[in-house]
Amino acid sequence: VYKTKIADSEIIKKKLAGKIINKFQHDPNEKADWADLCNTWQVHANKEVEKLFYVYFEKHILEWFKFFNFPGIRYEVDMWINVHTYDMYQEMHEHIGQNIILCGNYNLQLDNKDRALKFIKRNTYLDNVQTLLPVESKNKTDLNAVEGDLLLFAPTQAHFVPRASEKHDGYRITISFNVRSSH
Repeated sequence: VYKTKIADSEIIKKKLAGKIINKFQHDPNEKADWADLCNTWQVHANKEVEKLFYVYFEKHILEWFKFFNFPGIRYEVDMWINVHTYDMYQEMHEHIGQNIILCGNYNLQLDNKDRALKFIKRNTYLDNVQTLLPVESKNKTDLNAVEGDLLLFAPTQAHFVPRASEKHDGYRITISFNVRSSH
C-alpha cells in the first residue's frame, strides 16, 4: 500500500465537496449493485472529478508502475465517489476484477471523528468476520490516512471502512478508482 499527500487538497475540497454533498442530499439512496452488504452511498464520477485523476493522481500511478517494473501499458480508469455519514460503513472487500491492476482511494473530506479506509492481512476466519463482529484483529493495517491523502493498493488487498468513532454532522467523502489494463 502506498500513501501520499495530494497537493492542492484544500482547493480540491472547496471546489468539489459542496457539489457532492448536494447530490448526496438530493438522492441519498444511491449505491453500487455490489455494495448490498454495506450502508454506503456511491455514484459514478463525473467529468469534473475524473479530471483529478489526470491532474493529481496519474503521476503516482506511473510511479507505482515504475517501482514494480510494469511494462509500458495502456490503461483505463473507473472512478466513483463515496459519501458516508457518521453511521455508514463498507464491509470488507477486494477489487478483484477483469484486468484490474491497481486501485486507489482519495480522502477528499474527513471529519476528525471519521475513520479512514483500513486494510486487512487476510489469513484467518476471524479476519473474514471482523467487520460483522465487534472483535479486534491483530491483522488490521491502519495507515492513519487523513484528509488529502491518496492511497494506492493492489486489487487483492482486502479493506473496509468502519463507522465514525462517534456521532457527528459532517460527511466522509472519498474518491475511489480502479486502474484497468486496456491491452
